[in-house]
Amino acid sequence: MTSPSDNTLQQAWDRYHARHKRSATVADKYRYENTFAKGYILANGVIGDYVPESWTRVKLERGYNLAMAPDLAHSYLSESNCSTLVLGHAFHKKSGSTKTAETVAVLHEKLVADRNFDSFEKTVLDTSGRYVAIAIRGSEARVYTDPMATLTCFWGQTGRWKRTTYLASHSALIAHATGNTEVTENRWIMRHPDYSNPGGKTLPALIAPHDCTTEVIANCHLSIQGSKVTHVRYFPKHELESLSLDEATDVFMDEMRFNMEAWLGVADHSYLALTAGQDSRAILSASLDLLNHKSEDVTLMTYHFFKKGAATTATDLLKANQMALDAGLRFKVIDIDGVAKEVGPLYNATFPAWARFPTLTSSFYEQLQADSALFIGVGGEIGTVFFTGREQSTITPEWLAKKYAYSKVSEDPELIKKFQDYIEYTQFTDDRLHGYDLHDLFYWEHRLTKWAGASYAEYDLAAIVALPFNSRRLILAMLSLPYEQRVGRAIYAEVVKRSGIK
Repeated sequence: MTSPSDNTLQQAWDRYHARHKRSATVADKYRYENTFAKGYILANGVIGDYVPESWTRVKLERGYNLAMAPDLAHSYLSESNCSTLVLGHAFHKKSGSTKTAETVAVLHEKLVADRNFDSFEKTVLDTSGRYVAIAIRGSEARVYTDPMATLTCFWGQTGRWKRTTYLASHSALIAHATGNTEVTENRWIMRHPDYSNPGGKTLPALIAPHDCTTEVIANCHLSIQGSKVTHVRYFPKHELESLSLDEATDVFMDEMRFNMEAWLGVADHSYLALTAGQDSRAILSASLDLLNHKSEDVTLMTYHFFKKGAATTATDLLKANQMALDAGLRFKVIDIDGVAKEVGPLYNATFPAWARFPTLTSSFYEQLQADSALFIGVGGEIGTVFFTGREQSTITPEWLAKKYAYSKVSEDPELIKKFQDYIEYTQFTDDRLHGYDLHDLFYWEHRLTKWAGASYAEYDLAAIVALPFNSRRLILAMLSLPYEQRVGRAIYAEVVKRSGIK
């Protein structure tokens, strides 16, 4: 037998080690030390030593300072008294921008060319991904979130006379910055004797994990001028256009495929979460060729409570496994087996005030490949009607409280008062909705900003959260259909019909 040359054998071992290194789990690579993963804090003042030592610090224009995690995608441009910063992943279909730096160039050109923020804002409306975009023009800074506010942006202030304003990915960072770690409101709702929710409790209205913070809500921006901070609704501005099913499906397919291709480029490996539901099937149906093209770097995935034998996740497991088999793509099952002790200190340091789903985050941390993208099909429910009853025609705090909690806590006068504050903060009033249904917008803005955003922040410890539905163009295509077609998920059926996937 002929022995391989030293060079050939070395090349083979190099390839082996490269593959082995790429397949390391998050726990293997980061060893429970990546607190506030993919986090950031921005201030028009000094940022103290409460951020991790590994974070990058940058001095921006107009006295702004930024500190951010090394694993947070970002891009920054500044000229002509204008600055544009994007944190996270931002894509722009009209210009074909599939990378954050390309999208920042498009946004910055609009900011510099115009005399105000109008062109910048119109471009943000067309920008998908998962990001926070900050535009500084003269003495004003504006903060915009992605369509569903999925990259959380908390804000808070400290000081009596010359106030410092902080923006951050995690409420705990602002609590550290301001020295205010109170969680009174959080504990009030979480421990309320009349609040129960089998699907897990969430924070309502303007209640954040820490009392010193408030969130930027989807479809609104934050304006900062000196010590004055204003939260402003900027969408919708016009009535929704009606489309035929064919027209809406064309837009859906076009936008979904663009976002999938963009997201597939952000990491070496991608996991697409599948369930028995139609949202993930629609993603798979619309982009199977894109997934097949990168088949060696794509894994379809679901999770199951093996110890509990939960019926809901068992259904997902069986259906997802069959879809993966039919698609010819590899399949992975995440075993949700409780919180690993090693993850506890990492999780508690990052989320000291409130937990959303620590067991799932722990399972991702222990079982997913490090630095991978995790595709999640949340957001389609805006278009397929989450709140099926359309009994309400006028916005009231009482109605919002009932939609938040299907338990007796919804009658609590204190909770109703908090939703009145929410209405005022978000300008969630009938005259500002321009014909959009209040049920759709409340689900979109409140539930996805607060419930979904909190979940994604936790998953950030383990993966790059990729959200192919997070596009205003795609959402509006779904909303453009008649109610009967929406609730019947006609657009999903049409996508599956066109793809031929059963």
